[in-house]
Amino acid sequence: VFYMAWWVAWACFVGMFIARISKNRTLRTVIVSVFLCPTLYCLIWFSFMGGIGLRQERQAMELEKLGSDVFGDASYYVSEESEFCYDVPQGEVSVNRTVVFTNRLLGVTPVCKFDSSNSEQAWFNVMYSFSYPDAENFGGFGPFLSGLSIITLAIYFVTSSDSGSLIVDILASNGATEHHWIQRVFWAVTEGAVACALIIAGGSKALKALQAASIVFGLPFNLFLFIMCVSIVGMCNALEAEQNSDNPHPDMLVPKESQSWDTPIFGGIFNIFEFIFSLGVVHKERREKGMHLPTKEQAFEFIKALFLPFLTLNKVSTSAVIDPKLKDTTNHVLVTAVYTTCFIGWIVLFCFGVVNYGFIALAWSLFFTNACILTNLRMTFRERLGIRGNVIGDFVASSFLYPQALAQMAMELNSEKTASFINGKHDK
Repeated sequence: VFYMAWWVAWACFVGMFIARISKNRTLRTVIVSVFLCPTLYCLIWFSFMGGIGLRQERQAMELEKLGSDVFGDASYYVSEESEFCYDVPQGEVSVNRTVVFTNRLLGVTPVCKFDSSNSEQAWFNVMYSFSYPDAENFGGFGPFLSGLSIITLAIYFVTSSDSGSLIVDILASNGATEHHWIQRVFWAVTEGAVACALIIAGGSKALKALQAASIVFGLPFNLFLFIMCVSIVGMCNALEAEQNSDNPHPDMLVPKESQSWDTPIFGGIFNIFEFIFSLGVVHKERREKGMHLPTKEQAFEFIKALFLPFLTLNKVSTSAVIDPKLKDTTNHVLVTAVYTTCFIGWIVLFCFGVVNYGFIALAWSLFFTNACILTNLRMTFRERLGIRGNVIGDFVASSFLYPQALAQMAMELNSEKTASFINGKHDK
C-alpha cells in the first residue's frame, strides 16, 4: 500500500513525462511499455534480489542456531566486521562424524541478518557476500558490485532529477514545452539544494519525514486515478467516434462556448497569480482574452462572496435562471437563512476549536452542509444554462472554492448567454 502511495505521489511528474515521450505512439505501445514491462521488471527484480536477501537471512539464522546448539556459543560464526553477519564455512561441518552443515553455495560469505537500525547497509551486505575467500589473489566481487551500484544509483537520481526538472519547468511555464536550458538547470539545482538542506538539517530522519509526507498526500490521489481511468475510457470512445464524424456522440465533443462558464473556476481573481508568477510577462493569448489580470467586477464579486456569500446566494437563487416566475420566494428565503446560519456557525465554531477541539468537528459539519446547498444550486444553475460539468466538480467548487463559485454564477447572470436564455423563457 505504501509503495503504491509513493508512486501515486509521483504520478503527476511521471505521467506528464511519459506523455511527453509517448507522442505519436499507439495506446497499445504505451500500455505495454508503461504498465506491463515495468511490472514484469519489478517482479523479476524483487523476486531475484529479495530471494537472495531472504536466503542469506535464513542462512545467518541457521549459523546462529548451529553455533548455539553445537558449540554452545551463538556468536561462534559471527563475523569480525558486524555482529549481524556470519562467516559461512566453505565446507561441511561434522560433529561425531555426523554432517550438521553443508554449504551449497561456495564463495558466498559472510551472510547477514537484517539490521533495522541500519537498513541502508543491507544492500551492501549482499554485494560483499560474493567474496570467494578461497580464490587466490582475488578480493571478491563486493567492491566492484558496490561501486557499480553507486554509479547506477547516481544515474537513476540524475535521470529522475532531469525528468522531474523538465516537468516542473513545464508546469512553471504555463504548459510551454520549449524553454531555455538555464531555466531547467535552475530547477535541477534547486531540487538538489533542497535535498542537501534537508540532509544537513535533519539527516536521514528529515528525508524519511518528507517521504512519509509524500505518501500521506499521495494516497488520496488514488481517487483521482479512478476518475482518470473513466476519463481514459471516454477518450478512447471519443477517438472511436472521430471515425463516425457524421454522427458523433455529443458527450465526446469539446464543449462549445455556450456550454462553458464565462469566467472559469480557475480564472477571475486567480488571474492575479498568473501576473505575479510571470513577473508581469503574461502570455499574449491570455492578454487578448483579458485573463492577465482580474477585472474590477471579478474582484468585487469574489470579495463579496468571500465575506457575505449569502447575498450572492440569494441573488442567484432568486434570479430568472433558477426561478423565472418567482413562485418559490419562501423556499429561497429559507435556504438563504439556513446557509447564512451555517456560514456564521462554522466560522464561530472553528474559533471555539481553540478552546475545545470538539467544536471543529461541528464546524466541518456546517461547512459541508453549506457546500451541499451551494452544490445543488450550482448544478441547477448550470443545467438550466446548458453548461457542461459534473457533480464532483460542482462539489469541489462549492466547498473549498465557494467564493469563486458564487462569483462565477453572479457574473454569469450578467452575460449575453444568460440574457438570451431569460428572453427566450419570457417569449414562451
